[in-house]
Amino acid sequence: MPKRDTKLLRFAFWLNICFAVFELIGGVWIGSLAILSDALHDFGDSISLGLAWYFQHLSQRESDNKYSFGYARFSTLGALINSIILAVGSAYLIYVSISSIGDHELPQTGWMMIIAFVGIIINGVAFKSLHAGSSLNEKTAALHLFEDVLGWVAVLIGAIVMYFTKLAIIDTLLSLGIALYIGFNAIRQLRKSSRVFMQSVPADIDLEEVERTVRKNEKVDSIHNVRVWSLDGEENVVSIHVVLKEDLRISEIETVRADLKQSLKECGLDEVTLQFESGLNKSSS
Repeated sequence: MPKRDTKLLRFAFWLNICFAVFELIGGVWIGSLAILSDALHDFGDSISLGLAWYFQHLSQRESDNKYSFGYARFSTLGALINSIILAVGSAYLIYVSISSIGDHELPQTGWMMIIAFVGIIINGVAFKSLHAGSSLNEKTAALHLFEDVLGWVAVLIGAIVMYFTKLAIIDTLLSLGIALYIGFNAIRQLRKSSRVFMQSVPADIDLEEVERTVRKNEKVDSIHNVRVWSLDGEENVVSIHVVLKEDLRISEIETVRADLKQSLKECGLDEVTLQFESGLNKSSS
C-alpha cells in the first residue's frame, strides 16, 4: 500500500485552528451568532483535523504481530470520529439557533462581511489542498472544509442583506441553515465510514460481477465463501473458495490462480486470496 503524505492534513489543521481563534474573537466583537456558530464549528473541525492528522500518520505503519492487516483502518477510524464530532456540533448549533430566534441584536454587518470574505479564502485554500488527497480520512476532512466555504459564502450574502434590510433574524437563520447542512452531511459521511467498519461490500464493487468473473474460467467448477470488503475505504479485499473441475498439478493451479487474480484486480479488487479445492486435494494462498 502506498505511503500517504500527512502534510496536507497538517497544513489544514494549523490553518484552521488559527482562523478559528480569529473568527471567535471577531464573532464576539461584532455580535454575530452566525460567525460564532462558524467559529465553534471550525474549532470542532480543528479537533477533527488534528485527529485525522494523527490517524493518517498511524495508518502508514506496516503490518505486525498485533495488526496483521496493517494500520490502514486507523485512517477510517479518524474519518468516523470526525463525522461524530460534526454531527454533535451541528446538533448543538441547531439548539442555539432555535433558542435565539426573536431575541438577537443586529451584528456589525460591515465587519461581518470582512470576516466572511477572509473565511472563504482561508477555508478555500485548505479545502483545495486536502481535496487532492485520496484517503477516506482526507476526503472527510476536505468535506468539513468545503462545508465551511459554503457556510462563509452564506454568511457573506446574509451580511450584505442585513446591511440593507437591518433584519437581525437573518443572522439566526443563517446559523440554523449552516448547522442543518453540516448535520446532514456528517450523518451521510458517518454511514460511509460505518460501512467500512462493518465490512460491507464496497459501493464500487459488483459482487455478482466478481462471482461471474471467477466462474467463467474454464477450470472452475463452482465457488463458495465469497467475501468482499474494504480495508480502509480505498483498498478492496476479496477471499474466495474455488472448486476446480478436476485435479490439477501445482503448476496448473498456479496458472489458474494468476489468471483469476489478474481478472479480479480488473474488477477493482486490490488484494486477492484464493483457496482451491478439487476432490481431496486442496491448495490455499
